[in-house]
Amino acid sequence: MAISATDNTKKAAIKQKSGDKPLYLKDKQKDIILDFAKKNKEFVSKEIETILNLKPSRVRFLLSELVEENLLAPIGANKNRKYTLNN
Repeated sequence: MAISATDNTKKAAIKQKSGDKPLYLKDKQKDIILDFAKKNKEFVSKEIETILNLKPSRVRFLLSELVEENLLAPIGANKNRKYTLNN
């Protein structure tokens, strides 16, 4: 069975489209976290897990990116860490 050039082009287009989705989803998740932070003085990662229905590891990843981008400020250490908007 031979694969034509159009088959490969379609596969590449599908991969490209699905490759765009995670970036959009990540940005949307970050926006939701920032909106939540604006409405709440302080919050913990567990609240974000509940709101976004995500695993703790994913929430930690998103929160750490927001901290690196200086959008959120961490308060406390490790298990008892809270977050607030960085002014």
